[in-house]
Amino acid sequence: FKSSDPELAIYSTIIGFVFLGLTGLGFIYKVSKKTEIFDFIFLCYLLVIFLFSFVSDYRYIVPIHIFLMLYLFTGLKYLAAKLRLRQTTIAQLIFVALILFMYSDHLHYIWTTRNDILEGPYEPISQETFAYLRTHIPDDQIIVFNKARTLALYTGKKTTIHNFNATSSENYRRLHAMGARYYLLNPKVDDFNYVALIRYKQKDFKPIYQNWQFTLFEDTTAIR
Repeated sequence: FKSSDPELAIYSTIIGFVFLGLTGLGFIYKVSKKTEIFDFIFLCYLLVIFLFSFVSDYRYIVPIHIFLMLYLFTGLKYLAAKLRLRQTTIAQLIFVALILFMYSDHLHYIWTTRNDILEGPYEPISQETFAYLRTHIPDDQIIVFNKARTLALYTGKKTTIHNFNATSSENYRRLHAMGARYYLLNPKVDDFNYVALIRYKQKDFKPIYQNWQFTLFEDTTAIR
């Protein structure tokens, strides 16, 4: 639950700690009763997130979201049994209503945009660009793009990305050594480092495809 109202922000923190506590309680109770393979998968996934310095992003929690909900409800049922609370249908409906309220902004967004083509890979201009890449770029060539995983998914091509913490010269040396020959630029993707890399080698980068949103450059020094 998040609110733009500062006076309600405290409720977001309180609800977060309550849910975290119930989830932890549910996990401990579940494992103490019966440990299953998905419990280990859940723990291993959390360890990967905590041990590596990922940028904070909810997307990394999505694969284990169903497990979090399972442990949350397990913890809630355990707590209700300990407090001798009757698990009536009304109480369950109230809890479900609370969950829906917490996600009301997301549900409203999904509903209001259900017929829209949002900015991204499903836009006609993106599909046009992906079709060009699939047709004209050999499968053994590497395309540099600052949304490399998306590009690989929609084109089936080999892709890579620059290092956000390196200079333009360091990035180019690494990418050149990898054999990267093509660089795709989309100015709508805000990435100063990538734009700086393109400008750094602009005398060697030749535009070979362009539409109103995307430009594909070929590194002439990488032509063999």
